[in-house]
Amino acid sequence: CKAIQDWKAEWQREMAPILMEQLRKDMGGQIKEELRGAMEEELRGEVKEELRGAMEEELRGAVKEELREEVTEQVTKQVTESNQLFSLKNVMRNLHLTAEQAGAVLEIPEADMERLMQKL
Repeated sequence: CKAIQDWKAEWQREMAPILMEQLRKDMGGQIKEELRGAMEEELRGEVKEELRGAMEEELRGAVKEELREEVTEQVTKQVTESNQLFSLKNVMRNLHLTAEQAGAVLEIPEADMERLMQKL
């Protein structure tokens, strides 16, 4: 029994470093791959977030510019229409002309005149 225990202890002393080295090699590669995968996933997430933020900022700027242009166009149309109506009324009143005649004097296009006539 003592001989077996001694043999077992000697075997453990001799084989333990070899087994530990082998285990370290086997597990080291596996752990390295797991860490690499985790790091890659983390980096992908960070890059996605950075790209999302950059794209959102770029889209916000584009939408702002588009809205600015639309609002400017609408305001310009409203101001132009208001000025045309004011001018038509003045010409009609001061020169005693019909709306069509006043429109011709002011050189307002026919399409605009049709729209303005509804508002007179």
